[in-house]
Amino acid sequence: MDKRYNISLDCAMESSHQHPDQPTEPAVVIVGNVVTPTGSLPDGAIAIDGNGRISWVGPAKHAPRAAREFDYRGRWVLPGGVDAHVHSGSHAVWTEGFPRLTALAATGGVTTVIDMPYDDPEPVVSILDVSRKIQRIESEAHVDVGLFGTVPKGMGAGNIVDLGAAGVCGIKISTYETHPIRFPSIPDHQITTVFLAASAAGLPVAVHAENDSIVRHLIDELKGSRRLDPLAHAHSRPPVTETTAVASLLELAWAVTGRLHLVHLSSPRSVELLSRHRAEGSRVSCETCIHYLVLDESDLERHGGFAKCNPPLRSSADQQGLWRQLLAGEIDFVTSDHAPWPDALKSSPDIFENKSGLPGVHLLVPLLFSSGVMDRGLAIEEFVRLTSSSPAQAYGLYPRKGALAVGSDGDVVVIDQSEEWVIEPGLHDFATRTPYDGMPVRGKVAATFLRGGLVFDGKRVCGTPSGTFVRPSVAEEGHL
Repeated sequence: MDKRYNISLDCAMESSHQHPDQPTEPAVVIVGNVVTPTGSLPDGAIAIDGNGRISWVGPAKHAPRAAREFDYRGRWVLPGGVDAHVHSGSHAVWTEGFPRLTALAATGGVTTVIDMPYDDPEPVVSILDVSRKIQRIESEAHVDVGLFGTVPKGMGAGNIVDLGAAGVCGIKISTYETHPIRFPSIPDHQITTVFLAASAAGLPVAVHAENDSIVRHLIDELKGSRRLDPLAHAHSRPPVTETTAVASLLELAWAVTGRLHLVHLSSPRSVELLSRHRAEGSRVSCETCIHYLVLDESDLERHGGFAKCNPPLRSSADQQGLWRQLLAGEIDFVTSDHAPWPDALKSSPDIFENKSGLPGVHLLVPLLFSSGVMDRGLAIEEFVRLTSSSPAQAYGLYPRKGALAVGSDGDVVVIDQSEEWVIEPGLHDFATRTPYDGMPVRGKVAATFLRGGLVFDGKRVCGTPSGTFVRPSVAEEGHL
């Protein structure tokens, strides 16, 4: 295969997609092994009307006639992926932005992303900030985009009502301070205020959970002893730095009946703590990331800064623990935490000088399909829950997103389970080297549709940017 997908404006099959307010004619029919909210149709089909909504689901032999028909018999036809954790603007200069990120998402079968608020130089804290991002989304995005907002440190939560009215999917905060303005740590007393204000606005609070005090102390100790090697990063953020932050957040949310979502959990014990609170009635949910499931700290040792992320990659035992929890249904969904950096910012021999974050929005769906469905027997319905329906429910986008059902958006990923391929350097055109390079994958994205329009044909991204901003309706309570 080519070293990277061709993210160009031409396509072997012209896209019929237009803006959702401009109906497309005629309707589209897609045939294959269709997975719906009620089960699988081994020889099924969906029809998508001129407004990009699914108008019919059923056996292929009864499918209505349409001028445009796509036959994927023998391949999986699934709701498009919902990656609820991506970073489009983490650096004022070295950043992908929406054009690259969303084109890449389309190549990986992701039709909706939810972008984090920690933009450089200013985070998303106001209606104006949201409005500016919406303008960019509507002109630049190849897939649909939802947004998080956040709160300034030490300033209460008075902006949350405005952010909710502007259409954010949730409020994102952190207990670890990456930057005092752009990505601050929020003190406990303010976190309780955020829970209360967000609940009143009908929004979940997603939190980056790491113990700032312990991490900073350990970094100082390691630097003092001249430990600058890759594993020093993991040793500066051992599992207890996550679990102590998680325990505190769970208790704070319990005290004020807040709706808490814990992002990028890397430790099985963190999931255990959350499960106990959930059993007691707390409205809590969690995600892990694809890199914690397919990489471990040996990859950090091997790849250095190119495998640096926060929290860090964990032991093989932790990785296997997360898989047991995921297969048992204890983890709500999986995200990419997509945050790529140019090679120059990941190449320092001093691990602490390298930027933190990995690319992954294009690999989330194929890697979880390969390592979950193909290698571990994860049911295809569970795969859909983890990559699509559950994140859509958590952030108020379901059933518009995350389902192949009548009335839902015609967002589709087609996976050919017979295809085997290898991740090659340069597949991601912004971060040309990744810790995934050389990894074999079973199952390949054969096509991606956004509201019935073909946006990726298996080789190329099709057409001009056609994504739009998506705002929540009412978030589902099933996992929160």
